[in-house]
Amino acid sequence: PALAELEEADHAARGTGELRGIIRVAASSSFTVHVVIPRLDDFLRHHPKLRLVLLINDQRQALISEGVDVAFRFGPLADSTATARRLGSIQRVLVASPAYLRRAGRPKIPADLNSHAIVVGPMGSDCWTFEKAG
Repeated sequence: PALAELEEADHAARGTGELRGIIRVAASSSFTVHVVIPRLDDFLRHHPKLRLVLLINDQRQALISEGVDVAFRFGPLADSTATARRLGSIQRVLVASPAYLRRAGRPKIPADLNSHAIVVGPMGSDCWTFEKAG
């Protein structure tokens, strides 16, 4: 759906049924591996005059200065001048190795996480929202 929306936006902007030229797409490595790459062959086969430049980076990028045409991001939009469309939601989970839990103890309530070693990715947040399962 994400690449289809990109195609739809380009059609509307150009008023043409054919994509052509260069489009610079920024995305995280995870999004690229799980969403873009599996659809890339089919997308480019249908648009042979389009050259796609993938900018794969897990850090926030300066989209305008890097000439990015489309960016796929998780979380809130940092640049208020950009236009955003929500494509979906993602559920995150906490994980720990059995060895870590034996050593540090298993958290029973969210506040227990304050005393645990937490590892987050480059776009991780210091503020988490939890929901009770079920």
